[in-house]
Amino acid sequence: MAEKRLTDEDIATFMNPLLTAKRHPLLRKYMSVMRDAAFLPEDVSGYFTKQTDFAGVCMYLKVMERHIREYRRTDLGLPAKREAVILNNGKSDIITKKYLELCQKYCDKKEFEKAIRVANRAYFSALSEQAKFDALKKRCYILLQMEYHAEFLKDAISCLEVGFCSEKCAEDARSPYRSRSGGPGRHVYDCGGLLPCLRLDDVTGSAEDRAEILPLSHLAYTCIANTPAEVLLDYICSTGRYKNFKHQAFMGMRNFRGDPPAFFDPSDYSAVAWLYANSPEFDFTIRHNYYGAAIFLTYCLWISGYPMKWFDEAGGYFYKHPFTLTKRPKVIPASWIATCMVSHIKAARFNATKYTEVLESPKKQESYYNWLAYSIYPTISLINHSCNPNACLVFTANGGAYLYALRPIESEEEITISYGYYYFSKKSVIYRRALLKDRYLFECKCTACVQFWVPYRLTEILLCSVCKWRYLSDDKECAKKGCKKDGGFELFVSILSEKIPHLSDCLTSKSCGMEDVVEALSILKQTQDLIVSPSPTVAHVTDLCIKLIDRVTGVRTVEDIQIRFPSNFVNQSIL
Repeated sequence: MAEKRLTDEDIATFMNPLLTAKRHPLLRKYMSVMRDAAFLPEDVSGYFTKQTDFAGVCMYLKVMERHIREYRRTDLGLPAKREAVILNNGKSDIITKKYLELCQKYCDKKEFEKAIRVANRAYFSALSEQAKFDALKKRCYILLQMEYHAEFLKDAISCLEVGFCSEKCAEDARSPYRSRSGGPGRHVYDCGGLLPCLRLDDVTGSAEDRAEILPLSHLAYTCIANTPAEVLLDYICSTGRYKNFKHQAFMGMRNFRGDPPAFFDPSDYSAVAWLYANSPEFDFTIRHNYYGAAIFLTYCLWISGYPMKWFDEAGGYFYKHPFTLTKRPKVIPASWIATCMVSHIKAARFNATKYTEVLESPKKQESYYNWLAYSIYPTISLINHSCNPNACLVFTANGGAYLYALRPIESEEEITISYGYYYFSKKSVIYRRALLKDRYLFECKCTACVQFWVPYRLTEILLCSVCKWRYLSDDKECAKKGCKKDGGFELFVSILSEKIPHLSDCLTSKSCGMEDVVEALSILKQTQDLIVSPSPTVAHVTDLCIKLIDRVTGVRTVEDIQIRFPSNFVNQSIL
């Protein structure tokens, strides 16, 4: 029998469900069930009477339960076993063979950068050891043709070990037996073929969400998946060490969250459960999308083995509000987990931070901020936004982050950072406010926005260090009578002609280190002391310092192969 020849469309059909839930058959089946389930007037009226996320989730579940019973389906009308929904994790030797054929075409044309990317896909798709060997062999050949000799040798020696740094690391990551506070291994409930199902961000949420495609659904899922079931149940029922807490997911939309934890421990569920989640700007349409997504994520968590009970199995607890109970159930009702999931989806929208690396290509003289993931840092998430912040965030190895000051901070002055790339010198006031409103649902009222700071000025305003008199840089010296000239204009010229070019050179130097950071901060202070803000010069020097500190102390990846990003990828050039 002749072997079927695969087309590019066949590859797309095979791979697309692995990239997004939108094309995954499991989500399509769930959406079909949701469309077929009919809402009755009494279903909706019950929600609007109580106005809680728990009421909204229960409204959906009651409609689904009625539909399921009417058509005599089981559970949610979806498979009850994980094995029934996974798609082989994208592994297929036939697909690998097709990729290698395409790879050879690129090699014949001497288009090796395209060939290496296809070879990587071939290795990812390989199922058998022989297919993996063929993909690695082709990859080594391409690296040798590109004269990346170090990468060629490394690839041949250690590529088979890619994944975890050691066997113990792999075992720990998959182990469900960790401390009560730390949660199970991060790969217990989201690997094994379910990962595409957790990426709901391009099929749910408001139009504003989809414009940026915020990867929040997987992050919300992880907030619960990485929390032991007993810990989650204690927090919901206000028992055990959480007897003084109430889960805001079950409070009214505008109810106070209660007292924060005494200590924000990132490994403690209370730290993430307390974070701001209920904005008055959330209308029914937005919450409507979140409810459907939360129930689907809860289903994914269930078939992955997280303990919970559905409908009648919950023994009368399923539609009961946890605050009304006198006895704590032994197993969490799925309705409670779905309600918590809604809260985490909303909280992630306001509190998630892009964990980024500095990605460099020395041969191409390219350097970018490349975001790797969305993370929640409970303490850092308490810091408010300003378009002219006094502090900045740096991401370090292993998911770490630290905060540093951009200028001297006065006693009792609020610490602020810029959410994303909304620094006043980057975009106009109208543009910044629109972005912040769409994502964070607040109207920015920082000084830069209220006073309509602009990122340009024909002449700078200098501050005399002797008499504190302000004068224009065009005047070249302090105009106040009797003032001893301080040489401010000469320093201003030096900043423009020497110091700024020096900082730019540091960003391209292979040997820049902490001594360059110290020098950059000294230049920044000189600039801030000399020039009155708002100032394009101060903004530019600040921006250069931020990038230099990121490059020296943050996560930095140097790759000689040309940097390419998908068309919808968000990145910012450093150079």
